[in-house]
Amino acid sequence: MPEAGARSQSLWAVRDAECDGSMIALLPVPGHQGTYSVGRHESVDIRIDGDKSVSRRHLELSIESGGALLLKDLGAKFGTTVGGQILPPNGSIVLADAPGGQLGPR
Repeated sequence: MPEAGARSQSLWAVRDAECDGSMIALLPVPGHQGTYSVGRHESVDIRIDGDKSVSRRHLELSIESGGALLLKDLGAKFGTTVGGQILPPNGSIVLADAPGGQLGPR
């Protein structure tokens, strides 16, 4: 049970779609409106270590006013798949419209 006054945090489950679907990581969903970068590089806001199929700067997550979540591929070498839909390079999708996503090989 959480401590009194503790805030819950939403998390994304990152799974290995290439193999058995096992969980690779839990990533925090930022709680404030703004744009957050995701990738392997030290400078990104949400870092995924050790997976070469994830680009240094793979995608951006924007939390819009009203809470809408917008995901934008940043031209990642191995692409981004969301809800079975392959995003075109630099393409974007509202995450509320898609049940899951994949970073890396299609």
